[in-house]
Amino acid sequence: MRAQSSTEYIIVLGVVLVLLLITLSLMGFFSGFTTDTRAGESASYWANAASPFSIIDWKFTGAALSVVMQNKAPAPLALSSFTLTAGNLTYLASGLPYTFPSGGRTTLSFAVSDACQADNYYEYDAALNYSTDSVTSISWAGSKPLIVRCSG
Repeated sequence: MRAQSSTEYIIVLGVVLVLLLITLSLMGFFSGFTTDTRAGESASYWANAASPFSIIDWKFTGAALSVVMQNKAPAPLALSSFTLTAGNLTYLASGLPYTFPSGGRTTLSFAVSDACQADNYYEYDAALNYSTDSVTSISWAGSKPLIVRCSG
C-alpha cells in the first residue's frame, strides 16, 4: 500500500511540474512577441546598451520623427549620416553632419513618407556613420530595431 501511495505521489508531482514548466515557457515565449515588451526592450537598448551613440528620447507625430541622440564616448564624435530603414524605405536624418562633444546631445529629425497612426508602433533598423579625431568613416548599425510609438 505504501509503494502505491508513493508512486501516485511521484506521478502527481511530475504532472504538476510538467504543467508548471509548460506554463512558464508559454509565458516567456509569448511575452517576447508583445509589442509593448519589444518597444520597452528597444528603448532600453537604445538608451543604455547602444554605443557610442544612444537615443534617449523620441517623438513621432504625423510624418515627423525626431530623436534625441547623445554621444556616450569620452571624446568628440562627428556624425555624418544616420538612416532609419523600414522594409524598402530608407529615411535620412536632417541636420547632419554634426559634431557631438563628449556627453553632448542633439535632436535629429526624419521626414517619413506616410503619416503615422496614433498609438501604433513603428519599427526601424538604424545605421550611422561617424568619425573620431583619429578614425574617419566608421559604420555602425544597431543590433536591435528602434521601435517608436506614434503620439498622434
